[in-house]
Amino acid sequence: MTDVVVARPYPRNAYSKDAATGRRARAIEENIFSLGEVTNPVVAEGALEGAETRTCVALTQAQTFLNDAKQIGLLTLYESRINRTLQRNMTELTRLQTERKAEHAAQLGEAALLALLAESKGQIYDSKQDGFGFSTQEVARYIDRQRRLREAKRLAAQPTRFNPKEDALKRVA
Repeated sequence: MTDVVVARPYPRNAYSKDAATGRRARAIEENIFSLGEVTNPVVAEGALEGAETRTCVALTQAQTFLNDAKQIGLLTLYESRINRTLQRNMTELTRLQTERKAEHAAQLGEAALLALLAESKGQIYDSKQDGFGFSTQEVARYIDRQRRLREAKRLAAQPTRFNPKEDALKRVA
């Protein structure tokens, strides 16, 4: 006999609720087949004496499917609806996360510009006064990273004396 499947209760958010509903639908389907193994008359009547256990289980599941095809079909329909809802929720979540990351980057850039303005005036900048949630260290790290990136780009754009590809080709020739 197969194990009875129990879906986990008490989801934390809408996505978890939909996922829990999907798990519950799968659990119900498994439990219908488990119940069929216990109550199915094909096996109970001993019609399959001497048959392999796998054969008995397969025939019992087939008979259970025939007996409960309508309920299993409805569960499949519900599960596909739940999966579509999950996909829509995941798409929306991804879109919201992308928007939030872009907004965060834009706000950090604005805070960095205001910090540079304050620095140029000899003032100390507090991003919280302008409504940002960034720490002074976070803004300073961002400014430092941007400066290093600009410096690296300038260096990469300059022609250099050392060119590993050309030097390797000269050594071969």
